[in-house]
Amino acid sequence: MKLHNVAVTGMGVVCSGGDGCAAFSETLVKGSSALSLVTDSRVAHFGTIYAGIVNGDLMEDSCVAGEDRFVRLAHRAAAQAVLGAQIGFGDMRCRAGLFMGTCSGPMLTIEDQYRREIAGLLPDAAAPEQRQYFHATALLARIFGITGPQYTATTACSAFCVALSTACDLIRLDLLDTALVVGADAFSLTTLSGFVGLKAVSHSQCAPFSLPSGLNLGEGAAAVVIEGLWNAQRRGATIIASVEGYGLSNDAYHCSAPDPTGRGAACAMKGALEDAGCSPDDISYVSAHGTGTEANDKAETKAIRRVFGDSAHIPPVSSAKSVVGHCLGAAGAIETVAALLYAERGVMPQTVNFTGPREGCNLDYIGESGRSWPAGKRWFKNNFAFGGNNASVIIKNGRPDIARSAMSDVTDETVVITSAGIMSAAGPAAVSTGFSADYFTSEAAEPAERRFDGIHSYRGSWSVRSVPGFNAADIDRRISMRGMDRAGMLATAAAALALRAGRMSERSAARMATGFFMNLAQGSSRAEREHIASLLGNDFHIEQINIFPYIVPNAVTGTVARALSLTGYNSTFCNGPGAGLHGIAAAWAAVKNRHAPALLCGSVDDLSEEWLYDCIAPAVSGDSRPVLGEGSVMLLLESASGARSRGVEPLGTMLGCLFSDEESLCDTMEKLLRKHAIGGDDLITLCSNNLHHPSLDSFRKSHLRCTDIDCRPVCGWMPAGQELFDMVAALLEMRGGDNATRNYIFITLFSPRGKATTVLISSNIIRKSDATYDGSGTGINREAVCGNKQVQGGAYSQAQSSLRAAGSA
Repeated sequence: MKLHNVAVTGMGVVCSGGDGCAAFSETLVKGSSALSLVTDSRVAHFGTIYAGIVNGDLMEDSCVAGEDRFVRLAHRAAAQAVLGAQIGFGDMRCRAGLFMGTCSGPMLTIEDQYRREIAGLLPDAAAPEQRQYFHATALLARIFGITGPQYTATTACSAFCVALSTACDLIRLDLLDTALVVGADAFSLTTLSGFVGLKAVSHSQCAPFSLPSGLNLGEGAAAVVIEGLWNAQRRGATIIASVEGYGLSNDAYHCSAPDPTGRGAACAMKGALEDAGCSPDDISYVSAHGTGTEANDKAETKAIRRVFGDSAHIPPVSSAKSVVGHCLGAAGAIETVAALLYAERGVMPQTVNFTGPREGCNLDYIGESGRSWPAGKRWFKNNFAFGGNNASVIIKNGRPDIARSAMSDVTDETVVITSAGIMSAAGPAAVSTGFSADYFTSEAAEPAERRFDGIHSYRGSWSVRSVPGFNAADIDRRISMRGMDRAGMLATAAAALALRAGRMSERSAARMATGFFMNLAQGSSRAEREHIASLLGNDFHIEQINIFPYIVPNAVTGTVARALSLTGYNSTFCNGPGAGLHGIAAAWAAVKNRHAPALLCGSVDDLSEEWLYDCIAPAVSGDSRPVLGEGSVMLLLESASGARSRGVEPLGTMLGCLFSDEESLCDTMEKLLRKHAIGGDDLITLCSNNLHHPSLDSFRKSHLRCTDIDCRPVCGWMPAGQELFDMVAALLEMRGGDNATRNYIFITLFSPRGKATTVLISSNIIRKSDATYDGSGTGINREAVCGNKQVQGGAYSQAQSSLRAAGSA
């Protein structure tokens, strides 16, 4: 059941244009730039540089003192949004989530670590934790008492819109009541150096779609509180706006340059229109990505024309980057708040510094101030990024239209796991029904000893299980892996194997439209070290620039998308250990919401120095050193009818996911089993990063036909992908057994923060006619059943009982 009722009830912002919505609003309506000269002497050789730098002391908030600057910015904006929404998360348990979007994340902390390393100093004791991209998400969740899911989107400059889309998907499926969504990035000299090296920076204040061309960087954060409409109505919240639709895509074109035809960006915008159930005629304004560079502004203009055609109804367009600079992963957040503040004033957002259109820019770019907002209330927020990631969101000022906000699709077709592709120490494998489970049970070769020398505190030998040498042509003769790093090669190979096993032919439209979710345990890459260490060791003089576009965490996603021409719904998350399982939950929600006909979802772990320092070292206590694993696993998720149309028998059905704390996990698992009429006599396989957890011990006592699977003896320990490898092994074991017995898999991830994420899978393929309820952990969506009215008495329980009876018939 897909819904459009997601309300915005609070917002906050801190940027060069002001600290707080009131101050920022004043800057906006004045129509003046908040860019200033960069005066740091270390980059004086760059010439005149402008940037949007936040003024004022951000250290006063004691709960984030000593944290990276981007964390302090994020906390400031988030606190304003929570206060504005007048909401407390403490009594919501796991029904509230926190979603962060960032491009560079803790880059200042990362830079400091490399400085210390160059100087021969020991790492800061807090560095392993604070240099994690997901650290800010976990910290803010703890500060605000949010105990539900935590996702960190790292799709560079489109990250906030991706985070917002993921949060909305989970609210639509009634897995959450509310979410705090934040976008944040801090100004960094190494990031500035990269853009200077690409010759993308303007040496005057930037003028999007006008002259001179070039961008100015900025920094800041913005946050919104979003809620299911029913929840906002229940507590009498003021509704600022509604999120009506969103679309994601990948250019599959270049590591940093946009597709000059605008095809990928237009795909995201069209996806948002389809998701919102509206037409181009309903859109009154486009809040553009509008960086000011030649390539971006021309491509975005072409994308807008692709969506709206050459009719007279192309809406006005503007960019806020000439006010606050390009704030990277925070750009979408700050620009969304800016547009909402303009709307409150009843005026259209202005493109400051616009003096006339540049060649190739032939739209109405709102060069003047004070133009009245038109009658239409729906508008686009576009953001595009390195790695080819595109995001477009449709927002409506004010309350949702209740009449058109009811569920737009009641079929709610079953989501199946069609196939898998694996690269591990056991070799490559294209996994489909009939594939031998012996892959995971064969005698494993002795792990090799490998020495890591780059990080002072963790030098020495570790036992590793590496992927044996392979020939890309043996996997797919059309794939070229020339120039790829190790992570890109492994992920591309696994994705190609999954597509092959799922009979997704290379030239089919379905293959091109396939979505792709990459889930990483860490954000650092080998390119990061090469770029940052080189700059710090050479006084910010740029020796070579080719490596810079690959320092963003979503670079590996772009690599796979380009190699396999995957242009569909696209995202990258850096969620720490267990990232793969988190990602499967988000991918399932995306397919349930019909954003993509099929979606590849997986993870990659490569044995780099950064991977060891970021992922392994913080999780290892004392002198214990586990056997490490290298590899990638990709799963193909799609509707059951999609698999049937190609004559493929899926591996299993994904019944649902749930989020809980450790204490209530056993009860929550039992509730999900009852929902799907799974009894004590059914065979259940458990996969987990902690099979000996007391909650699972308690669960085993109630389910005697319970078995465990652990692939680490064969594949080694892979922080991002362990649970996904175990999942595939469990599916193969059950598919090869007695299928007359109903078999189910629970895959549970325990986080160090006392949270648990669980996915329930059936080896039996559920028919479309059986899929009467939504498969979420709480039953059906309250808005769909109650017609957007506040739930009263036993109406909700009665509706649940009816659907549960129908589902188990």
